This record gives sequence, structure tokens and C-alpha cells, in this order.
Amino acid sequence: MWSIVRPDAVSVVNDKQLRRSLARYFDVMENKKLAKFVIAKRLSASYDRKDSTEKLWQLHENLAREYLILERKIDTKLTYPKIWKRIDLF
Repeated sequence: MWSIVRPDAVSVVNDKQLRRSLARYFDVMENKKLAKFVIAKRLSASYDRKDSTEKLWQLHENLAREYLILERKIDTKLTYPKIWKRIDLF
């Protein structure tokens, strides 16, 4: 359907260099992976507005590490479609 409305998009979808550069974007578009924001919203950040900048950056670093671990786990599980049904992603 979208190819009728946006025929110019067909060339983008078929561009191999673009697919390499935006691999995750295409995987999300093709329902092979979750968007990063969907993964990120599973992490909670507990902080106080009065926390120092240093403490907030430390929280950011810790959450960034947690995010990467979570993303890898989810991406690995999503690689095997049979497992999809057993994963509670949301």
C-alpha cells in the first residue's frame, strides 16, 4: 500500500547502503526488532529533583549500561520467532 502512496520510498527500501546504515530502523519497520524507545521505557529511573548533577550522570551511566544489556537480551530472543510468544515484552 505505502509503495503506491510513496513510490519514491521504494528506492529507499531497496538501497543496500542505506539498509546497512539504518539496520535497526529497517528491522523495526519490518517487525524484526523493537524500537529503542519501547525497550527504554521498561527501565525506571528513581531520582530526586534535588540530586546533584554528578549523581544524575551516575544514574544515567548505570541506566545506559542496563539498557544495553536489556537490548541485547531482547534482540537475541527476537531473533528466534518461536520464542516470541513466550516473551513478556510489555
